[in-house]
Amino acid sequence: MKTFIIYILLLLLSFVTNSYSAVYYISLNGNDANNGSYEAPFRTFEKGFSVLQPGDELKVIYGIYTEAVTISSNDGTEGNLLKIVAEDSTRKPVLSGGVTIKDCSYILFKNFEITTKPIEVIGKNTHHNTIANLDVHNVENSYAAWF
Repeated sequence: MKTFIIYILLLLLSFVTNSYSAVYYISLNGNDANNGSYEAPFRTFEKGFSVLQPGDELKVIYGIYTEAVTISSNDGTEGNLLKIVAEDSTRKPVLSGGVTIKDCSYILFKNFEITTKPIEVIGKNTHHNTIANLDVHNVENSYAAWF
């Protein structure tokens, strides 16, 4: 009986640890030495991407971000997307430095305004990504390619 209870507890513990996902924040007023919480957000996308694991969410607080955003070393999984989203879907952060999603999969990129530089999704290992609810305008040298 004691062994049975231990197995049940281990099984329950595996559900708890497998279902955990973290939420991190980026803000123009943040600092990359912070822990990424709402009260102490990161400053750069690069720092935010460096801590993401499958199932995690990176929420971007409204502002005009001029840094180039490159997502290239992150992958979600089929059941645990990496989510990069606006913190408030009614106030889309403005990304003017360009966005590149390269050789990564199972990414959700949602609720942003893209201006000045384009958004690119490239690489033969790029698949199962969702890009949704973007406002794209005044982009230089813009083009679209579908494969």
